[in-house]
Amino acid sequence: MTALEILDQLRRHGVRVRASGSQLIAAPSRALTYELRGLIRENKATLLAVLPRR
Repeated sequence: MTALEILDQLRRHGVRVRASGSQLIAAPSRALTYELRGLIRENKATLLAVLPRR
């Protein structure tokens, strides 16, 4: 799964993701299921590569 596909899946579940330095910030936390948290964790480097950093 590409980073864009992952971001699309997260958005469909109502989750917004942004990069802050070397961290990913996902909100709202109540929308994050165990599976979505794992997806983010497993693909952190890929997501950081495509998201603008603040």
